[in-house]
Amino acid sequence: MRPALLALFIAVLVAACGDSNPGVDETPTSVVTIVVPTPTFDPGEAILPTVALSTPTATPELSDFESGLKEIESRIIAARMLFSLRPVAKEFISREELTDHLVRKLDEERQELARKGQLYKVMGIIESDVDLYDLYLGLYQEGVLGFFEGEENKLYVVQDQQALRAEDKVTYAHEFAHALQQQHFNIQSEFDVRQQLSSDRQLAYSALVEGDATLSQAVYMFQYLTEAERQSIQTDAGVDLQAFLSAPHVVQRTFNFPYIEGTQFVFQLFQIEGWDTINLAFRDPPDSTEQILHPSKFVVREQPVELFMPDAVSALGSGWTLTDSDTLGEFFLMAYLEDGMPAQAAANAAAGWGGDGYHLISGPGGQQVLVMRTAWDTNADTTEFGEAFRGFTQARLGGEWEGVPGRPGSAILHTEEFTVMTYQEVFEVRIVFAPSAEILDTVVDALNAVLQAAS
Repeated sequence: MRPALLALFIAVLVAACGDSNPGVDETPTSVVTIVVPTPTFDPGEAILPTVALSTPTATPELSDFESGLKEIESRIIAARMLFSLRPVAKEFISREELTDHLVRKLDEERQELARKGQLYKVMGIIESDVDLYDLYLGLYQEGVLGFFEGEENKLYVVQDQQALRAEDKVTYAHEFAHALQQQHFNIQSEFDVRQQLSSDRQLAYSALVEGDATLSQAVYMFQYLTEAERQSIQTDAGVDLQAFLSAPHVVQRTFNFPYIEGTQFVFQLFQIEGWDTINLAFRDPPDSTEQILHPSKFVVREQPVELFMPDAVSALGSGWTLTDSDTLGEFFLMAYLEDGMPAQAAANAAAGWGGDGYHLISGPGGQQVLVMRTAWDTNADTTEFGEAFRGFTQARLGGEWEGVPGRPGSAILHTEEFTVMTYQEVFEVRIVFAPSAEILDTVVDALNAVLQAAS
């Protein structure tokens, strides 16, 4: 899927990939100001692959529009160095039909978004009256220009005019790259598997998929589009961004992560042995957003720590149920902290992530309990995250952290909305959000008993 936030993505491509066309000013002209995270690597003098193709002659059977698409396909095949194994099914639809299709796809994720919405409310990412489904519906209705449907193995193309505009060309280039990925690496099957594992694993794979397609699109754009076409894309991308700009910071960052950090990750892999390295990554994909943020950890396959999550539901008794169980990941924790501190400080606090897990538990009267375990590479990493989280939470909720008698390493924060406790030991920070001190004590006692018995 390719969003319409082209000014942002092109700015990232220029920053991450360097200037592949010296002497041409590639700086976006859009007046929209969006904070772009600092790249996590220095690509130095970037060399993108160069392809030379003759322009195919349109046959009488093809319209100018379809002939233009065929030309883009041949150029992406050469640029990405992946042959098309079979024809790609295409359906030409209107923009209204595209929106309807995206709404239907998002409806399939409504339950998952409802669960994440509850998590976001407990963590203060969205207000209590905000529906996360509505937020993402606004983003997709506003931002998507075209998409490849993996389950149908079909590429949907908006055709509302006879001539291909510059934005239509790069959209098709991006989506056709996804079609090649499906043919060679069966990306839809991998997404289905990861959906059952964790959100962090799924987001990491999405970063590989979208980063690869975005780099392929960049090669096409820089080699085949004129300077005027590139400038028109960047200028037009500043239109209709209201839903994106009004979304909470974590939602914005999560929506953009596959394209921003994903492109940086893929480009660094490309610097090793070109497309061969990226092809190998599809056959042994990244297992965490930590590996996307720190490609060196992907190269050595540093795996996330699997953390046992005790059953706090039984301790709470009748009326309490497990609503969600998942992994947040380094990227989510970083984006979360970014909303209350400088981006570099948040990145430093989240770096050294080793693994995490959480349980979101719902009870009578809409009460929510959030239990988190986070593992860290070193004691210094543990302390840095713990201090950053406590500072961020105090600034968000107010109040003062207090020590807990009889519980060394623990701190508790009482507010009108939640009672929050953190417990820090070597290589681990545990966090509990509870609606009252009494419920928090019940949960913490149960956790301590189970974890001590397991150790």
